[in-house]
Amino acid sequence: MSLVVPTITADGSLVYPVKKGDKWHFAGQEVNLSFASCDPAKDFEDGAMISGSLIVLCAVAYGFRILNDFIKRMMIEKYHESETI
Repeated sequence: MSLVVPTITADGSLVYPVKKGDKWHFAGQEVNLSFASCDPAKDFEDGAMISGSLIVLCAVAYGFRILNDFIKRMMIEKYHESETI
């Protein structure tokens, strides 16, 4: 509730959130705060899935780089063999 910006109404009064005990009030009415459920295990699973995908993607990219270097090396060797014949 600390992020709620005070507002000036059409009649010129200032409306802002007020904490009375454990309850918040806004414009004279009690505010019922509800928060989304938090499941740390689910958050961990989501993070593991995303990071696992990124690791696989990096491994595939690295494999293509190694394969590309191998093909270039083989072509250079083949070219040098054809020059000597």
